[in-house]
Amino acid sequence: MLTDKQARFAKLIADGVPQTEAALAAGYANSSPNALAVTASRLMRHPEIRRAAFEQREARLAGPLGQKAMATLESIIEDETAPAPARVKAAVWILEATGHGLQAKLGAARLGLNDGNKPLSQLTVEELESFVQGLESTEKRLKAASGKVIEVGAGEVGGD
Repeated sequence: MLTDKQARFAKLIADGVPQTEAALAAGYANSSPNALAVTASRLMRHPEIRRAAFEQREARLAGPLGQKAMATLESIIEDETAPAPARVKAAVWILEATGHGLQAKLGAARLGLNDGNKPLSQLTVEELESFVQGLESTEKRLKAASGKVIEVGAGEVGGD
């Protein structure tokens, strides 16, 4: 459970406010700019704060803001007076944002997923095994190509 200050900070981060400004606006002490930056950094490592900011940002994008963005892209595509590169770029953005773009399809194919739009929670055991094999194969290729891959344990990713 977040404190009121933490919740305000998470909302400000979700709204795109820079970390230090968000910490100040949320009510954290401004003893010095450096101390405030350290406080903001500490807050950003808090898993519940990050989760709250992510969920708020996702909710905004799933609502009117996301609809406006898509409508803007659609209007660019339909505007025959718009430059062709802008129309193509808008089309690519829409396809990628909806999981139907080339990058989404290539990524799904590389990982052995037949349906790139299916959430991990809905994959069968066989699809998950294929997914893991795809990740392991990609890791091997990266190691072979660079020789420098940082090993991270499952519990270390995104945690604090």
